[in-house]
Amino acid sequence: MIIKHEVISRYSDYKVNIPFKPTDDVLVKAGQQLKKGDSLLARKESSKLYTFFVPNEIPVAAQDVKKYATCIHGELVKEGDVLVEKETTGGLTVKKLLAPADGVVDMDRVDSGYIDILGDEDTKIFKSSFTGEVLDSNLVDGIVLNAKAYAMDIKIVSRMYQQNESKKIFGEFVTVGD
Repeated sequence: MIIKHEVISRYSDYKVNIPFKPTDDVLVKAGQQLKKGDSLLARKESSKLYTFFVPNEIPVAAQDVKKYATCIHGELVKEGDVLVEKETTGGLTVKKLLAPADGVVDMDRVDSGYIDILGDEDTKIFKSSFTGEVLDSNLVDGIVLNAKAYAMDIKIVSRMYQQNESKKIFGEFVTVGD
């Protein structure tokens, strides 16, 4: 057992990885010195205006929604445009799901029966709250930084209830900054 004489440890060279998505714009480069307030990355996000679970709106099975959709993923629709259309009672009536507002159609969840209408696209800028140096930037490791940090080493022992085995989980609580 390791007994430490301090609760919080100070590290002058601490490696930090900040994950990012492939669609994010990384705004830093290797070798760059970061200051507080520097922009790290930009992420474009669209707000969901409306979400429809189509089987609740039109009598159609969730897995069949794609067959009855009259729009495609990414299409710009106006208020009143038809999103889904199905003939019922032998073709005598037509059930329609109409767009309640202008937006962009998101069909990422159509196989589960959902169609979303996205609103305005907004860019969110993530800024540094610490100083340090950018070591690398790639999709596997994210943005790799070297910075000063304070850490509280934590040891947690928990029981896993698979075959009465106990496992030890080690972790640390880290605050990066000056």
